[in-house]
Amino acid sequence: MSPTVTGESALDVFVRRVHDISTIPAIALKVLQVANDPKSGAADLKELMESDAALSARVLRCVNSSAYAVRTKITNLQQAIAYLGLKQIRNLALTASVSEMFRTEVDIEPYCRTGLWRHLVAVGVCARLIAKRRRLANFEDAFLAGLLHDIGIILIDQYSHPRFREVI
Repeated sequence: MSPTVTGESALDVFVRRVHDISTIPAIALKVLQVANDPKSGAADLKELMESDAALSARVLRCVNSSAYAVRTKITNLQQAIAYLGLKQIRNLALTASVSEMFRTEVDIEPYCRTGLWRHLVAVGVCARLIAKRRRLANFEDAFLAGLLHDIGIILIDQYSHPRFREVI
């Protein structure tokens, strides 16, 4: 890459622009921190999540979905967190945040954002299934790895869209 007028490479300029990955909301980052802290529990996460109605609703919708087959509807956020577990809540928060990046559809043949989103979720689900079958202790972490494995494509699309279009 050729240096800019200031002597920085184009890659350095790009990395500086993307440095703080502003697309992940602060609440999701805090949920990640709390969920990954071994000293934290459902009450800590509940307190944090009460400030985000959309995420709270997503958690309640998830726990009451047919995938979890709860006998009675769970309407209490702390019960939902305890039922799902901290890692599942972390995954929901990050999935919700990453999905926001795909709200606007951009089709650049053969690339489309919704197609990439479907691919990321599918890889995440498959990674979790494989990890679970292999009896890995942290099988939920495999979902995040799969979900984020192509994060570079998203960042380049968002922060250097004209060049991204050229490359595609």
